[in-house]
Amino acid sequence: MKSLKILSLAATLILFSGLGEVNSQTIRQFKDWRAMCDASGNCKGVAVDTRRNNTQATYRLEIARKTGRSAFWTISFVIIRDEPRTYEPFHVSVDFEPPLQIEPDKGYQISARSNTYDIISTLKGNSLMALFANGNRAFFNFLNTRGQETAARFSLKGFKASLLWIDEQQNRLQSPRLTGDVDVASRETGTGQTNPFTSGNSMILSPDRIPPAIAKLHFADGECNAADRPPLEGFGFETAQMDKDSTLYLIPCFAGAYNIVYRAYLKSNNDTARQLLFARYSDETGWTGTKDLMNISYDAKTATLAAFSKARGLGDCGSTSRYKWSGDTFKMMQYRYWGKCDGTRLPDDWPTIYPATKQK
Repeated sequence: MKSLKILSLAATLILFSGLGEVNSQTIRQFKDWRAMCDASGNCKGVAVDTRRNNTQATYRLEIARKTGRSAFWTISFVIIRDEPRTYEPFHVSVDFEPPLQIEPDKGYQISARSNTYDIISTLKGNSLMALFANGNRAFFNFLNTRGQETAARFSLKGFKASLLWIDEQQNRLQSPRLTGDVDVASRETGTGQTNPFTSGNSMILSPDRIPPAIAKLHFADGECNAADRPPLEGFGFETAQMDKDSTLYLIPCFAGAYNIVYRAYLKSNNDTARQLLFARYSDETGWTGTKDLMNISYDAKTATLAAFSKARGLGDCGSTSRYKWSGDTFKMMQYRYWGKCDGTRLPDDWPTIYPATKQK
């Protein structure tokens, strides 16, 4: 019996290898999550996926927060025993709900640590924190170097308890589960941690802050789900000031099997609003118009809107598009499309249907 206990302890230490020196940290176990704080007050909660090996972790999920009243939560996905295909999006789902797509550069960045993906999008990060708090299992899907879709699975049992313990250690009970709130970040930078998640005038909105003129258009046809209920609860919205007289609103409408569908609106200072339309292509119908954009990202610095539509989970067919603000609407700059879901092409290899043009 004693030897079994020693083996169990050894296995536990191996599972959480790479988490830092045990002697320098205060550590607590909450079901499938381990919470720890170092001598400086920096803390993190960690879960591991060990399905492929009973003694060593294959993947690790880390939710961390530095010391200081203005520090935000950070989310990191660590791939320990696999070779991911770099600069490809990955998808996160909770309890088999529709996944969130995390794009490279806009949604995540590869950190200095090998095979560590840090979520840098407040919109996606805050959504994930809300989903994790109410879920049982989280799934991270990505493509490996062989083009195969790979999934990491993490138990969420003990997630809330571990973060609550961290709140107690940092004397921040009842603090919000935010990875970067724009309004707060613009003021609270005392620790030197600026908000890296937004650019320009973009910001995250809660459902009760949607202007009535926008809400009237958004829910008029009955296709869009309620913004504060599953599966869109916690997703948030994005807005950007386009000029002195108009503001752009990007609002999620509904979630499909592989895509989150958004709609775009322009609101003027006199409280009038209009919906923006975009071109769409398919082999069956050719070019048509649509009010739906899937898995969008917006760069306020360049006034560029990008969309990525997956026809199936593997991401080997679908479309990517890019639009530039022209002063009144978004002008298409590039459209790439591949309609054959045959596993032969990934997004970088999809043919360009509409080429980008050089700007004078």
